[in-house]
Amino acid sequence: MNKTRGSYVLFMLSSLFFMWGLLTSLNDMLVPHLQAAFELAHWQAQLVQFFFFAAYFVISFPAG
Repeated sequence: MNKTRGSYVLFMLSSLFFMWGLLTSLNDMLVPHLQAAFELAHWQAQLVQFFFFAAYFVISFPAG
């Protein structure tokens, strides 16, 4: 692998890391909007967070 391709791969992996972090932080902002739009109780709105992070647990077994 030449230096240019290695730099491109490194840039793409770094970008993916930051996009993943952005998506995780946007989840926090999404919960109140979902709660208002669908008239959810607080515990129901927090299920968005629960299932977002539960997906990491579920997918880790087949991915491993």
